[in-house]
Amino acid sequence: MIQHQKMNLPEYEHPYIAISGPMGIGKTTVARFVAADFGYHLLEEHPELNPFVADATNDPKLWAFKSEVAFLILKFTHNKEAQQIRRTRGVVQDTPIQQDVYSYGQAKLQGDEWKTYQDLYQALEPQLMTPSLVVCLEAKALVNMERIMQRGREYEQHISPEDLQRLTELNYDWIAKSGIPTVFIQTDHLDIVNSTDAKETMIDQIRGTLRNMQYQV
Repeated sequence: MIQHQKMNLPEYEHPYIAISGPMGIGKTTVARFVAADFGYHLLEEHPELNPFVADATNDPKLWAFKSEVAFLILKFTHNKEAQQIRRTRGVVQDTPIQQDVYSYGQAKLQGDEWKTYQDLYQALEPQLMTPSLVVCLEAKALVNMERIMQRGREYEQHISPEDLQRLTELNYDWIAKSGIPTVFIQTDHLDIVNSTDAKETMIDQIRGTLRNMQYQV
């Protein structure tokens, strides 16, 4: 069961926006655009900092647990950093820790490894800051697969459409159970890289939601 304990933190004037969605969908691109447009601090995901990620792709039974724990530590550090930054400005994060746990972690780990990983997360969770808004990017599985192939990360090339669908379903599940306000953005035909209108449409949707939440943007 997903549990969301919250720190006893002061009310923040500035939002903490998490960009979520399956691999290959464009989370990093969207996070950069949103952070630049609003003048917020960007917490960008850097999978190359995880020393186990490539090995976990080649031999998941041996390396997946180590890789997911490494990501958990990285994201925990990012979250603690965001807590300090958010006192003076908004924060945009490329992939929240909750997605790492309840999508990637849950899909890749089983048995005692999944239980141990959950226990570690539950020990850290009371210290975490929950996103004020999730921006969930959506696209058809085949579109995601094409994007994954195009960006050419070696450790992502072996993922199957079935695995990608499983990750997507788990991502929707934690978002639904979290109760965090969420903006869903369909990206199949939204070319935010090359179309100014598409980018502005996306930004306007996020801005409108933040204003409805009483943030000054």
